[in-house]
Amino acid sequence: MKKFFIIFLLTLLLPYASAQSVFTGWIRVPSQVGIEGKEIELKDISLDGRFLVLTPEGNFLVTPGETVNSSIYSLSLISGFVKEDGGYAKLNITFPYILENQTLLLGDYKISLISVSDKEAKIKLLYKNTSKEILYSGGKIEFNELSGSFTIMPTIFDGYLYKGTSKELYEWTVKFEDFNITEVNGELKEFVTISINGKEHWVEVGKTIEADGIIIEVKDLIGSSYVKVTIKLKGVYATLSISPSVYKEVEEGKDTQIGPYLVRVEKVFSDGAYVTIRNSCGMILKSRWVYTNTLISYGGLYIGVEGIKDLKTKKIVTLVGFLENEKIPKPEADVFVNVSLSTPERALQFEPFNATVVIKNEGEKDLHFVEIIPNLTNGFRIISSYPVYIPELKAKESIRFNLTILPENSGLLKLGSIKVRGNVPFQLSCNGFARISFSSEIRWINVENASPYYLLSIQGSNGSIEDLIPLNITVANKGNTRGPFTLTIALPEHFGIIGDKLTISGRFAYITDSLKPRENKTYSFFLIPTNDGEFEVLAALKERDYITKNSTIVKIEAPTISQTQIPEETKENATPSNSTKIVETYTKTITHMEIKNTTIEVFPTKQKLLFAGGGFVGGMIFILLLAWIAAKLEERSGR
Repeated sequence: MKKFFIIFLLTLLLPYASAQSVFTGWIRVPSQVGIEGKEIELKDISLDGRFLVLTPEGNFLVTPGETVNSSIYSLSLISGFVKEDGGYAKLNITFPYILENQTLLLGDYKISLISVSDKEAKIKLLYKNTSKEILYSGGKIEFNELSGSFTIMPTIFDGYLYKGTSKELYEWTVKFEDFNITEVNGELKEFVTISINGKEHWVEVGKTIEADGIIIEVKDLIGSSYVKVTIKLKGVYATLSISPSVYKEVEEGKDTQIGPYLVRVEKVFSDGAYVTIRNSCGMILKSRWVYTNTLISYGGLYIGVEGIKDLKTKKIVTLVGFLENEKIPKPEADVFVNVSLSTPERALQFEPFNATVVIKNEGEKDLHFVEIIPNLTNGFRIISSYPVYIPELKAKESIRFNLTILPENSGLLKLGSIKVRGNVPFQLSCNGFARISFSSEIRWINVENASPYYLLSIQGSNGSIEDLIPLNITVANKGNTRGPFTLTIALPEHFGIIGDKLTISGRFAYITDSLKPRENKTYSFFLIPTNDGEFEVLAALKERDYITKNSTIVKIEAPTISQTQIPEETKENATPSNSTKIVETYTKTITHMEIKNTTIEVFPTKQKLLFAGGGFVGGMIFILLLAWIAAKLEERSGR
């Protein structure tokens, strides 16, 4: 019993050995480290390598190898590098923990503990503008150049509290205040009063208290003076590190790849090295002497030398490199070409419309060898000329031109966009320039369906052979299109025709014209017949796939001849010969005219196939149609 009491007393009196969080790695200067709201600021770095550190307890100048202690942190400066706007520091920092809803700052990184339970923790990792959430239950985490692990809800005290005596645990003061034995539903139960930072909590033995970032499990009441408890953090311990972008030993004359750069250690001396930064093709971008506390930098890359080895047969340096990706040069950084495409909101199928393109170089660099590439969807066709290539578009300069576009489909259609490609100077490129592209907005346009519809009337007169017979054809545009259309006149055999702007091909006469919607026009011609009889004159109008036709009948009379002999007794000055005087009488006969009208507005499928098509094939089919009409006229003439 005496031995047990001595062991119990030692357990009670010895302090509980609790772990702490630790960070080791490289931090950009200036920046902040530590728990947000209680952070340490690495303010600046001097040319001699001393760092200005701001803590809640005061400001310190720290040289490599020194340590600064505060109530929360212990910060040791291992080494550092100076650059134009600050530098980098290699640190070792110890701090207690990260509680639920707290954030740890480590330079450009933030680690936030969103929630924690016995088995897992929800943690948000943030690097500049990139974030990631994880459910952590154990193992190693990696996020960019940050790596580490966590201890979930660690135990910070496991032992006995003596009544009336306070226990100091980090930022908490825990005290066993009192106890009570109370009957509950006929059963005696033990209750204790425990205060946390002066605030009392009444809890039954065997239950837990969760308050102010800790969880206290009350396990047992020993007599009236001791209570056994286990106290856990409502948080995590963290073991973290941040590595540089590159940390490696490199021999003299050797290249090493860091991001888009090649770094070469040209020459090694006892106190530094001559280092060059090159592009991927070996062109030198920057070079200089680098000593153990200085850096060479170019386009977001910072290179320092941490250690030098002279092994007689070879010389080796330990390169430390930091790559800030957002500072790597980009070809489009100083160039912006604003491309705009303006179009009407509505258009008509097969009716060309105008679009306006404006290209303005709003950047600081000139653009060379500029290509203009219309990126239109199927169903739209450019029918005008436009600048395909521009040798140079200077900074702040703009060009403007129009496109005439023919829509071949109907509906709410995606027109497309205009792309522009050009060259800009770029040192990271092997040929010294980069080809970049820009695009306008994507335009949509409502294209109304084209519905050609024409009324065709034809009026002719009767007459005699070799008379000029008037023929009038009236075309009325009742649709929503504007043409152009082709008006074809099929002439009977042995007929001629006179008219303006006519094209004659065999027995067919053609004229091409356009009419606005609700407009009409009369075309006047003269027919010249050379045979008598009844003939049909047919006219057809074609606009793309639409065809309408009409015809009229004309009657042509031949001259009438009358022969009469004069009796001899009535003759004056008769001659002895048997001669006869012939009197010829020509009689013009006016007969009635019959007009037959036929208008085709909508064709069934087979007829559409007959007249459909464009270009050469469509023209040939239409000529075959007219040949059929001519054959029909000959057949009627024969009857």
